[in-house]
Amino acid sequence: MSDQQLGLNPFVNGLVIPVSSVSNGLYYSVDGMMLPRDIFVERKPFSKVYLTADDRKLVMMLSDRALRLFLWIIYELRAGSDSVLVNIDKYMKESNIKSINTYKQAISELERYCFVSHSLVKGVYFINPAFIFRGSRINRYSLNVIVKK
Repeated sequence: MSDQQLGLNPFVNGLVIPVSSVSNGLYYSVDGMMLPRDIFVERKPFSKVYLTADDRKLVMMLSDRALRLFLWIIYELRAGSDSVLVNIDKYMKESNIKSINTYKQAISELERYCFVSHSLVKGVYFINPAFIFRGSRINRYSLNVIVKK
């Protein structure tokens, strides 16, 4: 569908996207003068969810409790890190969960489906960067990069 068929997105009215201007070392010419080419970087933090049909099917297999924990983890990611501290009290309070068993079942399910894996530190889990990451996987895992031709 085209934008014309859909009409105007009501959420864009009043939308503000805070950015920072960063020089990328490239220049462009205007009337014979070389001016630096700046790029804009969003200032609000964001995490990436990598999309394939198989990933979507796997996520849709999660129970509601595991899906809620997975979404909460996405918000807790630190830039460039492949681990996350799951503050159980904070998670349970923000999710309005009363039973620790609900959390335990959710984290077990995320481990079973390889979304997270426990680390040697209690409460800290490795995330599977094939599904989610905050930052550049290319920078973090440079030895895993394969250039397609």
